[in-house]
Amino acid sequence: MTDDITRGLGLLADEAEPATIDAQHVITRARVRTRNRRATLATAFATVAMVGALVVAMNPLTQSDQGATITDTTLEGRLNRLLTEALPDLIPAGWSLVPDRPAGPMPDLEFVCVDSNVNGCSTGATYNDGVGDVDISISVNRIPRNFTEFCDPQFCDPGDLFVQDNLPDGTRTQVRTYSEKPTSRDFLQLLVTRPDGTQVDVVAIWPHDTRSEPPLSTDEILKFATVFSYDSTLPVGAPLNKPTEEFVSDDPKRGARVTQELTDVLDEVIPAGWTKAPDTEQPVQPAFTFECSGSMVGPGTDAPTVESCWAAVYYQDATGVIAFKLSVSPVEVFEINCDAGCAEKTLSDGTETRVSQEFVEQIAEYEHTLAATRPDGTHIWVQVYWKEQRPKTPLTDDELLKFATAFTF
Repeated sequence: MTDDITRGLGLLADEAEPATIDAQHVITRARVRTRNRRATLATAFATVAMVGALVVAMNPLTQSDQGATITDTTLEGRLNRLLTEALPDLIPAGWSLVPDRPAGPMPDLEFVCVDSNVNGCSTGATYNDGVGDVDISISVNRIPRNFTEFCDPQFCDPGDLFVQDNLPDGTRTQVRTYSEKPTSRDFLQLLVTRPDGTQVDVVAIWPHDTRSEPPLSTDEILKFATVFSYDSTLPVGAPLNKPTEEFVSDDPKRGARVTQELTDVLDEVIPAGWTKAPDTEQPVQPAFTFECSGSMVGPGTDAPTVESCWAAVYYQDATGVIAFKLSVSPVEVFEINCDAGCAEKTLSDGTETRVSQEFVEQIAEYEHTLAATRPDGTHIWVQVYWKEQRPKTPLTDDELLKFATAFTF
């Protein structure tokens, strides 16, 4: 299961380039660029959605089972309605849901979304087509997709063939078949970018070398490409990483306060000549604004609920887009990557800081990251990232350190 989770996070987090990136939120995906090796507590609630997309659950829902609860009042409801309506056309005749699979965190064929629209919504199920079992996973989000950098060498061969196409409605697609290195399973994957910004990732997975042809043809998997529309104006619903009882913040004004603190520090740090990236480059909406929410931090259903605040910021200069992801929390949500060493420093007020820089070769992206713990217990995490056309960090370590004392949870 760990391989499934890691791969799922990688697909959500690592396919977007800053020039058109999501998030990453970054608010709870995960696309807060949480990679398996550096995520600690955050991985727990970021992976909840992905587990359901890649691990099969019990108690599959039929169309009649879902009919009473499917509405467009929430994002989950909308996506479940779209899935239910399209399912008879999506799944080939003769396929059957596989019963009695190991228990998972969500029912088959029922979308679950994480708190932020950046993280997206996921579902999945296992079918048998008469030849063998086929895992089908679907994720829907708004993370802009960079088709040219899809294949992560740790999972597949960058030389694997893929087919890109533009559908009549403007939907862009890429279909690829490959064998995943860590698990030796075979994959048929569809990546989709719709004109409204909806991103879809559909994967069919089966045991390696058990078929001469994929279980779905290219035409069959392309049927998924135009089914879903991600409406970011809708509340996500009641995702699994929320507590049973509605979370009540101990400071309703916290979001506005840390947002003002963000504005103040950006005014001090951002160089002259930088401008805010246009809305088309800011898939996290609203950008430049902290969103605070309660999330279950840690594994299991009895994990504590902690309020954390997340923001994404996008600037551009003559070279390209510079993206920021920020977290302010009473707990250390993200663990900084110090594989190549960190610069550690205790500031005059007692704030403890670590700063790292690295180039992530698989996605040709640079990252400059700060982790800080203030004397009052506030944990701050800031990551600046950019593409390889900019070989040097756009901010110095000292400039990045100004974020370390900017926020108070």
